[in-house]
Amino acid sequence: MVRRVQARGEEPFGTAAERRRMTSKGQVTIPDTLRKRYNMTARTRLEFTPRAEGILVRPVREEGTFQELAGSASKHWTLDEMLRRLDELRREHA
Repeated sequence: MVRRVQARGEEPFGTAAERRRMTSKGQVTIPDTLRKRYNMTARTRLEFTPRAEGILVRPVREEGTFQELAGSASKHWTLDEMLRRLDELRREHA
């Protein structure tokens, strides 16, 4: 019996591949099971990578630009709380 060795970072799939038809506008519906498994929402960006065996499609987890993140903590913490946490982080990594 021959078994396929799983590559590092590769997840085993318990179900057979699902097929979808592309619309005339190039749109494809991603199966609900995959959207849930990979926590994909309507705002999820996808990356398309050409490979010899086909196209690799995967969600892109963007951390955001510095400008997008600037000031975002003020929605959750006061200035004193942020400064206190910054001091804690500096002590932890000193």
